[in-house]
Amino acid sequence: MTGETLTWVIGAFEMTDEDAQRLWAAFAGDAVGPQDGIRDTVTLPRPLGKRQWHRTRTLFEKYHFAGDGSYERRHTLQVIEAIEDGVDSYLFNHEPYADRISVAYGGAVGQHYEYGGGLVSDEIMLGRTLQIGQRIPIEYETHFAHGAHYPSEVRRAVRARVENLDFAIHFAPERRPNVVSFCAWPDHYDGEPVLTEQLTVNDDGSAHRFVSFAEQTVLGFKWAW
Repeated sequence: MTGETLTWVIGAFEMTDEDAQRLWAAFAGDAVGPQDGIRDTVTLPRPLGKRQWHRTRTLFEKYHFAGDGSYERRHTLQVIEAIEDGVDSYLFNHEPYADRISVAYGGAVGQHYEYGGGLVSDEIMLGRTLQIGQRIPIEYETHFAHGAHYPSEVRRAVRARVENLDFAIHFAPERRPNVVSFCAWPDHYDGEPVLTEQLTVNDDGSAHRFVSFAEQTVLGFKWAW
C-alpha cells in the first residue's frame, strides 16, 4: 500500500483524526501515543513568503544520498487541507542549492521565491482549486546536482500544526554514517539542535522517525561519518 492509497482509504471511511493518526503510525511501523509530538522549538519565526492558507494533514519525507555521500534527492508526499476558499497553490520551502523541483502528482511547479533572510521556495500550483475543508495529496521531489553537495544534516520547517509526519533517510549501503540522529532545531538554517534522538541505521542504509504532530519547529536528521 502506498501513502496515496492510505489517504484515499482514510477519506473513504471518513475516519476521525485519532483513528487516522493510528493508521499512519502503523503504516510507518511505529506505535505512538497521542502526545508524541514536537512543538515550539522555534522562538523567532522567519517571515513567510506568502500567507499560509492551508493545513498539512499528513507528511512523508525521505532524503536519499548517493554512494559517494552526496545529496541526491528528497521525496515528499503531503496531504494538504484548505482552511479558506480558493486555495490553488502550496509554497514549498527547500534547500537554497536545490537543482530543480519536479511534481509527480497533484500539481505543477509555479513561481520561484527568495525571501526571509536566505529562504528559497517554489510554488506548487495545485491540480484543482480547494474550498475550505477540501484536501488534496501532492507528491514531489527535490533534485540536487550529482556529486555537488555533501551536507551532514537536513532540515524541514513546520509552522502551523502538522499531523502524522514520517521522516526517513537512506544512505547507500556502502557509505553508511557511523551515527544518525533525528533532531529539532530553532531555525531553518542556524543554530544547534535543541532535541536529539539517536536512531538505528538498518542494513539497507535507512533510518526513520514517525512524529504524531509538530508545530512551530524545524525537524530532520543530523549524522557523522
